[in-house]
Amino acid sequence: MNPLVKRQWVQALRSGKYLQGRNRLCQPGKTGLLFCCLGVLCEIAVQNGIINPPIRKESGEVRYDGDMFDLPRSVKFWAGMNNVDVKIDGWFSGSKDRPHTLGSINDAGIGFERIAELIEQQL
Repeated sequence: MNPLVKRQWVQALRSGKYLQGRNRLCQPGKTGLLFCCLGVLCEIAVQNGIINPPIRKESGEVRYDGDMFDLPRSVKFWAGMNNVDVKIDGWFSGSKDRPHTLGSINDAGIGFERIAELIEQQL
């Protein structure tokens, strides 16, 4: 993974600026927008001029570079994440029995701080 992107992503996850959501890159919530950890990476890509700002529809649908659920290829390429599904091992209680994707870890309720630690250690 590109070390500069990695640093920005970890800092953003720890910043407290993003409320954590599940199942989508970004979606409206009662108190503001909710982001998956991958949605936070999309926001960083927007800030860096890599992709256009997301399209937000009245229905609540939010799409980054055409994608609502998965990390767009353009963001993967920019971030240096060649794997289609970024695999992370040992996401809870030291378990290393099977790899999980960052999206599945996020959707299981693992917080941004722990996700940031795993990104630092494994990507």
